[in-house]
Amino acid sequence: MVRAANRGETQLKAYFGFLKLKYFCILFQFFSAKLLTEFKIMLTELRTSLEEHQSALELIMSKYREQMFRLLMASKKDDPSIIMKLKEQHSKVITSLGFYLLLF
Repeated sequence: MVRAANRGETQLKAYFGFLKLKYFCILFQFFSAKLLTEFKIMLTELRTSLEEHQSALELIMSKYREQMFRLLMASKKDDPSIIMKLKEQHSKVITSLGFYLLLF
């Protein structure tokens, strides 16, 4: 009878061990799903941020190309006053765009 009680106790411990394992597996699945959802949200936010930065960079580069084109055209005309005026405009644009980049 002692053996039967010990065997029953061992089986009960094994069953409770199984229940604990099952409980932890369910918790793991729940938290994994929750983390996955949070990661998806973060990924969406990162994508949006990347798109915003790319569009800002495209704007900056288009302004830069425009200014460089004007400088090249003015330098071909060899008119110093036009070149100085365009250089001043270029430096103002670069300064304002630099401030714009600081906002990100």
